[in-house]
Formats: sequence, structure tokens, C-alpha cells
Amino acid sequence: MNEGAEIKADPKADISLSAVNGLNVNSKITAPGGQITLALNGPVELVASDLHIGSKARLSTRGVFVQTPNDAGLTQGTLVGGGTVTVSAKNAGVLIDDGAQIDVSGVNQTVDFVGTNAMAATRKVLDGHAGNVIVKSQGSVALNGQMLAQGGSASAAGGSFALELNAPDGQPLRPAERRIVVRADGSTASAAQGTAEATVDAVVNVAALTGAGFEKLRLQSENRIEFQGESALTFDRGIRLDAPLMDMAAGAKTTLLASSTVSMGQSLGP
Repeated sequence: MNEGAEIKADPKADISLSAVNGLNVNSKITAPGGQITLALNGPVELVASDLHIGSKARLSTRGVFVQTPNDAGLTQGTLVGGGTVTVSAKNAGVLIDDGAQIDVSGVNQTVDFVGTNAMAATRKVLDGHAGNVIVKSQGSVALNGQMLAQGGSASAAGGSFALELNAPDGQPLRPAERRIVVRADGSTASAAQGTAEATVDAVVNVAALTGAGFEKLRLQSENRIEFQGESALTFDRGIRLDAPLMDMAAGAKTTLLASSTVSMGQSLGP
């Protein structure tokens, strides 16, 4: 989808785009409170280009208030929370350009509430929770765009971010090691320690995620998660780190902070 194109759906709609040899999105896709799925299912020969989200792309499942008409002139209806954006690349990588935007934030709305025995309506603010961003890749991942995942108010929940980095199946040779690099910023990851081989990387910018409003983090790598530099993981709704090896690079200093749960382990078998 090139710049200038647009898909705009009704609230809670489900929009899916899929391709085999390459998927390039540089346009606007809106599904308020719904789901947007971009899926690249590349050939096993690894000839597909990366799933590319361009600098002009605007993907939004931002929450929405769906008003119910009434003869009394009251503001009533349903508040829908932020939806889910899923970016999935099989036998390929994911490239999100600087300038691209993914919005799963929540909204709030003041409504007129009429109780069972109330003679007059009272005003009440509804707070909408933010949604989810899920990135799945079997190649390198570059998360250079902007994400928005704030709740509709300070009392609403921020969004959830998940990254899964795995090797492609059915390869004649052993795939390169998959490595998620956790950094306080978006600077380039340094070379992996303890191996002379190149790695296929996904760099996670912690400051960008927390600044976007995410309150829950899940990272899953087939081989390793490596912390570089100094960073604080302040995701109030929980942190889950899933990999056979969790490594601290030389000089790394990472503090895990979460008010709910911190889970570390390995879910994939040998």
C-alpha cells in the first residue's frame, strides 16, 4: 500500500493484509478499537524482502466512544479500548521506518449516567485502556517508528508490547543465532559476546516503549536476550523474558522494576 492510500473501518473491525514475497505498507489503516494484522509468509528459501512499514504509515486501533442515540439529548454509549496491531514476518524480517506511527492508545469520554431511581442524569468519565502491539519475526527487526500506547487517563491501563524473534524452520544449514538486544536507547547494538558468528538482531529501545505508555513487556527469543548499557525496565503491569540464555554485556547495568510480576524462563524446547 503506497502513500496516499487509506483503509478506514468501523469500530472493532478486523483488517488483515497478507503477502508471500514482500509486504510494504506506507499508508493509513484505521480500525478503532479493532485489530490490524500485517502478515508476510515468505518462502522457505528466504527470498522474501522484509515486511516494511514506511515513514508515512499510520496504523491505528486507538480506542473510540460509540455513542448511542437517544431522544433526551444525553451522551451515552460504549467506550471501546485500544485494539491490537500485529506485525508478523515468517522467513523474513521486520523493518519499521522512522516516522511511521502505530497507535493503540485508549481514550476517555464523559457520559450521562442515569441510575435506576435517579430523576436526573449525572456526569461520569469513562476511562479506556490501551491495547497491544505484537511483533513476530524470523529475521532482523528494526523498530524505528513511533508507538502510542497510553491509557485514556492516569487510572487506565497502558498498552502491552510483545516481541518474538525466532529462526526459520526447514533450513538446510543451522540458522544464525537470534538475539534480542535490550538498550536504554535506540543506538546500534554491539557485537555478541562469546561467539564469533554474526547474529540476527532485534533492538528494543526501553525508553521509547515506556515513553509511549506501554506498561507490559514480553520478549521471546529462540536463542538469547542480551542487555547492553544501563536501562531500567519500568513496566508496571509486568515483564516476561523468555529465552534459553539471558546475557549482560560488558558494563551493562539493568534494573527490573514491575509492580505486578517479573517472569524469566524458557518456553521453547531444544
